[in-house]
Amino acid sequence: MDDRLAALWAGVETALDRPWTLELLAATVHTSPEALRKRCLHEMGRSPMQHVTYIRMQRARHLLEYTQDKLDVVAERLGFSDGMTFSSAFKRWIGLTPSDYRQRH
Repeated sequence: MDDRLAALWAGVETALDRPWTLELLAATVHTSPEALRKRCLHEMGRSPMQHVTYIRMQRARHLLEYTQDKLDVVAERLGFSDGMTFSSAFKRWIGLTPSDYRQRH
């Protein structure tokens, strides 16, 4: 991964609660949204917004395993508008509801 993308994703990881958009991600690395989209698809096999969601889901798994935070708190920390939106996204990506995931881990 090139240095600009690595720096971008490191920045996203430290601010997952930020309302990331493709335009904001592209501006962060001083490129166009389309150029960023192509670069991410080439290097990671997913779009920039899919990668933001991937990072959020990895952090969600960690939070669900190692904290007892309520789902609304986890959702807020990850930039989701509410626990229901977070739960739906988590189930789509992980295949389990956050509650089921937490029970199993």
